[in-house]
Amino acid sequence: MSALTLILIRISTGVSNLNDMDIIQTIAKVFGLSLGISLLIKYGLSRLTIPNDNTFALFLVILPTIIVAVWLGYKLRMPN
Repeated sequence: MSALTLILIRISTGVSNLNDMDIIQTIAKVFGLSLGISLLIKYGLSRLTIPNDNTFALFLVILPTIIVAVWLGYKLRMPN
């Protein structure tokens, strides 16, 4: 594993004393989540009819920002 990968994982998790097993688990989680989303898009959403509408396109563009904002707001209100 490259040094840059280790630095990025340590920065993203906020923990400076990660061992190799923690890093492997983090990479496996990201890979598994990516695989799940890819399969959902390929097999689940291919049957979904999407309207050809500007409003719907705007909603899809703004949706990830809304999801992240709600998630960060939830994490902010959680007690330490």
